[in-house]
Amino acid sequence: MIAPASRARSWSSRTTKGKCSSCRPTALATFSRATPTSTCPCPCRSKCATRETRRSCRSRCTAATATTVTAAKTPSARRPGYWPRRLDSSFPTHRDTTMQRALVIGATGFIGDHILRALVHKGVEAAAMRRWNSQASSLGGLGVESIVADLLDRETLVETLAGFNYVFVASAPDPSKDEWAYLRESVIGMRNLLAVARDADVERVIVTSCASTIAPPTRGRVSTAADVYLPGTAQSNVVEAQYAVEQECFRQAADGMDLLILNPGICIGDGAVLPSRKLLKKVSDDAPINVVDVDDVARAHVAASVRQSFGERFVLGGENTTVGELYARLEPAGPQAARLGRYEVRLSDDPAEIRHLPLFRQGVWLDNSRAEREFGFRPRSL
Repeated sequence: MIAPASRARSWSSRTTKGKCSSCRPTALATFSRATPTSTCPCPCRSKCATRETRRSCRSRCTAATATTVTAAKTPSARRPGYWPRRLDSSFPTHRDTTMQRALVIGATGFIGDHILRALVHKGVEAAAMRRWNSQASSLGGLGVESIVADLLDRETLVETLAGFNYVFVASAPDPSKDEWAYLRESVIGMRNLLAVARDADVERVIVTSCASTIAPPTRGRVSTAADVYLPGTAQSNVVEAQYAVEQECFRQAADGMDLLILNPGICIGDGAVLPSRKLLKKVSDDAPINVVDVDDVARAHVAASVRQSFGERFVLGGENTTVGELYARLEPAGPQAARLGRYEVRLSDDPAEIRHLPLFRQGVWLDNSRAEREFGFRPRSL
């Protein structure tokens, strides 16, 4: 995204430090997004359009250095990926909505695929990161770059994140792993990603969590993002891993990192997998649940990325209903298939296929009014 003018000025000295008089104007113009990519006239012949090559140019250029432009020491001066602790009235409510490059981690997953499509539809230059054994067939018609990498491999992440301004994280470990391996890979993967994102000058990280880390409400109200989950109450290793990942994100945000956490309810769309009624035999028909259109969730990710606030989480809920009412609306459409409104969903007896299964058992109704106020989240009826 294009940074505010004061923020761009505060970077001018950092951008031009160590560059020759020919290279400096190119770097400044490139950082302000005013000119297209151009070849650096220095002996190194690098391109100054990406952060990685600017750093390479700065370290290798041996030409004479002219007088360095001194940046104004304003409250907005900061490292990329960081916002000041307190915001005054001089800061805009919204950032500029023009993105440069965005990376979607977990783009072959159900939510990640829709986030990627929402970015492409908005005209953002996006790329997909996936594991080597994931199905990449859904990426074929989008014309985006497909990058094979693993969050557990920090060296690969350094190469992958270079040049991206925004990173959307909608990935999770293989659910077939045992409880401790799943928890370990979730936390270490997120820790690696956030550490590399700092060094790669990523401007913002948007993390997709789940409403299962929202605590059930007290009697007579619905849950909000302020309702804190009590570890161990869900009796699910998936929920414990999601909670641990969120805590890792909050620790990084407390240190100034620019990130947001989004907590959607049960996402519904073409190809969504719902538990069969047999799998929910111990769940009452009156159990409260929240279902939301996955397309609305994806668009909310893009909209939330332009908010100035950071280090917070937002609930993305749709319809507050019950398990009995939801399954009464299913119309059979074949073996283990059904139609729910405008979408065709699949029913499964395998708990490993249903990452949002804990939401059916927790009994949570969600209040997403804050997301509506902050970035215009308007979920549609299914």
